[in-house]
Amino acid sequence: SRVLNALSNQAQKNLEELQEDIKAGDPLRSISRIQEQTAEIAAEAKNVFAETPEGLVGPSYRVVSKGEGYEIREYDSYTVASTSMSSVEEPYTMDDLTSGGEAFNALAAYLFGANEE
Repeated sequence: SRVLNALSNQAQKNLEELQEDIKAGDPLRSISRIQEQTAEIAAEAKNVFAETPEGLVGPSYRVVSKGEGYEIREYDSYTVASTSMSSVEEPYTMDDLTSGGEAFNALAAYLFGANEE
């Protein structure tokens, strides 16, 4: 799957960086890099449960009008990544659950770096 390929590529990159650090006589740099990556993973794990993840920047907008408990916004243009699934009105089948996983995997692979196309 593309997710596994992206993770495999990342692992290969990390191994190459470790080898370069050892050749350069600075194996401690790899330890520092691993500590940084561990901190990033911990922060990302906290973001999974946060209502608004840390560092998330939404598209720019202008408030057109406000009402009690809501506001009408005009957004600047922005780019999104998406994939196809069944329409909301269509009933789901077991095949849809499988393809839903494929849709998620396609987006995850894109986010993990399989996005050169």
